[in-house]
Amino acid sequence: MTFKSEAVLSWHFSNVAVADSFLADDTDTPIIDFQQRRRERLHLVHDARLEEVRSAFEKAFPIPGKPLARDGKPAKKKKKKNPRKS
Repeated sequence: MTFKSEAVLSWHFSNVAVADSFLADDTDTPIIDFQQRRRERLHLVHDARLEEVRSAFEKAFPIPGKPLARDGKPAKKKKKKNPRKS
C-alpha cells in the first residue's frame, strides 16, 4: 500500500468510528412506530363514532327498563290456533 491509500483508509475508518459513536448515542431516544400510532388513532376514531351511533340508537329505540305495574287486571290468554288439515 502506498502512503496515500493508507491515509484514505485510516480517514475512512476514523469517520466510521465517529459515525458509530454518534449512532450509539442516538439509541437512547425511543423509536416511534408510526404504524402502531396510526392504528391507535384509528381505533380511537372508530370508538368515538361507535359511541355516537350507540347513543343515537338509544335515543331512537330506548331499552325498556322494568315493566310498568299493571292495573291488577289478569292478562288475557291467547287462544292457540289449530293447524289446518289438508
